[in-house]
Amino acid sequence: MKKFFITSITFIIVFITGSFAQVVWTNPIFPVATGSVTIYFDATQGNAGLTNYTGDVYIFTGVITNLSSGPGDWKHVNMTWGSGDVTYKMTSLGNHIYSYYIADINSFYGVSGTEVIEQLALLFTNNDGSIAGRGTGNTDIFYDVWDGVSLQIKILSPDISPYFVNLNDVVNFITVTSLNSTITLYQNNNYVTQYSNTDSVNYNFMASAYGTTLIEVIADDGNSQVSDSFSYIVNHPVTIAPLPAGTDVGINYINDSTVTLVLVAPNKQNVYAIGDFSNWLVNDSNYMNLTPDGNDWWVTLTHLTPQQEYRYQYLVDGNIYIADPYTDKILDPGNDPYISSSTYPDLIAYPDGQATGNVSIFQTAQPDYMWQDTGYVKPAQTNLIIYELLIRDFIGAHDYKTLMDTLSYLKTLGVNAIELMPVTEFSGNSSWGYNPIFCFAPDKYYGPKNDLKTFIDLCHQNSMAVIQDIVLNQADDASPMCQLYWDAANSQPAADNPWLNQSAPHPFSVFNDFNHESSYTQKYVDDVLKYWVTEYHMDGYRFDLSKGFTQFYSGGNVDLWSQYDQSRINNLERIADQIWNVDPTTYLILEHFAYDNEEQVLSSYSNGFMLWDNVAYSYEQSAMGYSDGSDISRISHIAHGFTQPHAVGYMESHDEERMMYKEVTYGNSNGSYSVKPLDSALSRMKQAACFFFPVPGPKMIYEFEELGYDYSISYGGGNTDPKPIRWDYLQYNPRLLLYKFFSALIALKKQYSVFQTGTIYTDAGNLYKSIRLTDATMQATILGNFDIVTADVIPYFLNTGKWYEFITGDSITVSDLYAPINMKPGEYRLYTSLKLQQPDLGNVGIDDPGILAGMQLQCFPNPVNEIATLDFYVPESGDVRLELFDLSGKKLKTIASKSFIPGWYTVNVFVNDLQNGIYTCKLSCDGMQKVLKVEVQR
Repeated sequence: MKKFFITSITFIIVFITGSFAQVVWTNPIFPVATGSVTIYFDATQGNAGLTNYTGDVYIFTGVITNLSSGPGDWKHVNMTWGSGDVTYKMTSLGNHIYSYYIADINSFYGVSGTEVIEQLALLFTNNDGSIAGRGTGNTDIFYDVWDGVSLQIKILSPDISPYFVNLNDVVNFITVTSLNSTITLYQNNNYVTQYSNTDSVNYNFMASAYGTTLIEVIADDGNSQVSDSFSYIVNHPVTIAPLPAGTDVGINYINDSTVTLVLVAPNKQNVYAIGDFSNWLVNDSNYMNLTPDGNDWWVTLTHLTPQQEYRYQYLVDGNIYIADPYTDKILDPGNDPYISSSTYPDLIAYPDGQATGNVSIFQTAQPDYMWQDTGYVKPAQTNLIIYELLIRDFIGAHDYKTLMDTLSYLKTLGVNAIELMPVTEFSGNSSWGYNPIFCFAPDKYYGPKNDLKTFIDLCHQNSMAVIQDIVLNQADDASPMCQLYWDAANSQPAADNPWLNQSAPHPFSVFNDFNHESSYTQKYVDDVLKYWVTEYHMDGYRFDLSKGFTQFYSGGNVDLWSQYDQSRINNLERIADQIWNVDPTTYLILEHFAYDNEEQVLSSYSNGFMLWDNVAYSYEQSAMGYSDGSDISRISHIAHGFTQPHAVGYMESHDEERMMYKEVTYGNSNGSYSVKPLDSALSRMKQAACFFFPVPGPKMIYEFEELGYDYSISYGGGNTDPKPIRWDYLQYNPRLLLYKFFSALIALKKQYSVFQTGTIYTDAGNLYKSIRLTDATMQATILGNFDIVTADVIPYFLNTGKWYEFITGDSITVSDLYAPINMKPGEYRLYTSLKLQQPDLGNVGIDDPGILAGMQLQCFPNPVNEIATLDFYVPESGDVRLELFDLSGKKLKTIASKSFIPGWYTVNVFVNDLQNGIYTCKLSCDGMQKVLKVEVQR
């Protein structure tokens, strides 16, 4: 051993700046909150995200204080990510090192009073935030702030533990203390040496043996004693051995106290499994074996406590910490603190101070879930009424337990399949879920896994299928499959990544693109799909961006990407074969949008893919009363050239603007008739539905579509931002009538074969539409005037004789198949050749005026925080004023002041400029008025 004694911390700082690699260091080494600090950042360290970046680098920083709930709870972040604000631009010192000076820490962050800064929280970015410098494993960076009084100790070199070296390497050890003290070194609990009255030590150890060596340093100033430690490891040669019989990739439960862990990681040098079973230490007992083909690393853990949750990670090549890609539960230190105990009870704590990044979980002897869905039979594809929902935006509690309470509502509507937007573990908490990181783990933001199983079980008991929207085109950066093979300098998957392309060969891949021609990806995809069908009884999948399952290079050319691609067909058919071997009844739905000749092949393959059929724009144009783009004929699978009704038609989806919003915002008008009033728009929703549900083939509804949801897709700032949850719509008569109308048409579809598999004829290319259906049991003719003026509509009846109108129960005798029928704007009729039972729709009729007695005024939410949605009804034409007053009678806002025709209207009002309290909203028109109290509460 060779030792050096250093008498000056200033020398240490110069030494670090000049020669030693850390992500972040400071001058002074022990900064105090009342003083200054210079922060240094080495862009080549940590995740190395800014290594090759040549532009300006900016600091993004906050603090962890005594008021923070955990490491993810940054306080006093006084800057905007990616703003390029020169105030936070760092100084380049050359050689990828940058500095930033803060004159007074408390003042810079705005901390005062009893709040105490404990750590600086740090990230670094380019000018627009698209590239970030983070800690190892893409983690946040934290640096301790000294209280100015206590004895503290910090090991500067090595800056990571464990530290991996080769046999006979020299391990340089540097430690500093905040006060002069006696510093003692120990190696594997054996005394090495001691220094008196100093604040720093530089010492060299010789790595002379295989295995782990623990170095501990203790400082004592006569008043207190502090310690720190690190370990260095010399790896044994890797043992080459085949996987134990009966094991596979992931977590293998051998018995109640034994687990074999298997990780796919070709071309890596060594892997350790670390976790609670090893006290988070690296040791020989959790050094993993490598299979002879060089692909899989494995270790068997014994003497485990049955039913105990074990937290663990893999440490790969000494510097990559990842959670198990196959785990069914992770711990996320940045997001878990914001999941309430009511959503996820008894969540095991994150191993603070022992792990970094996401942590995986295994648990032996888990009680089996006792399924109650024996005898359940999936609905036929032709009969599917799919309800797409995002749990976050559908129920306020955003959990599976509460979602179960909605099943009676959905069943009454007629829904027989629920399509859950992605529920596998994704980055963050509040998300659409298309940024997946762990595809075997249900995201904890929605509750425990057994709550999801109970939800699926209950759906099956109510004859409702559950379809999982699954994302297998891409993975977010926090995925272990990204982290394990990552090109930090270019912020993309490395060239040797077994699963992921370095960049997507096609447009619209938001995150990191899977290579579906890789055998590694194919194995992973097959395992994921089998898992959810067998473990969760999932009925089927909607594959997000399935058109991306190709290696054909189309760059940014969407048209080229959409053309016939045999390799993509092969990839999808291979996936289908694998999952249909597990369960041949599994639904497979593609968000594909390729040319018809490719979709025709997929639709007719084996059990048949179903394909998303986006007719939203055409239905919206029709409903708004505009002829351009109003051709809805592609709601028919025949228009796609499919031999089977495998087109999943929809008028709304999570990716499309809300039809009601477009109607009430942009609807056409002519004289006294306008699409925009709420009741008029709702009536035209019924008209559109009449041309939608009865057409053979599966249909999809997006959440609250059946109530005329009229918030824009971009409400709240962007498409993926949370949207208001409007269960109170059920209290509004016109919206409830729309729900009942949808329900009646769905029941009709499911009862009669002509609406499931009948032959379809369409004349729907303009605003005067006719759709005819026929089979051996019945004929049907649907007519509608989508214009804003009265017009003659040619029915093109399929035969003469008596026809019965389904909604009203009226009948007509047809002698001329082409004799026009005069129809008012927005009028619709559904004729059948057989007399059917008239639906019970309350006061819904063909014209559906929805006239109410007197004015109506309603507010959602109430109390209101930021935006109040006001729904109001005027029964007569006239000049309408909608005004807001305080309790003294002072007018604060004129919300609306113009002429309105009779109908319901909606307006959003920002109230963030108002103080908390009670206000009155007054609606007045020609001597009539309605007053409503509105409470502002933040």
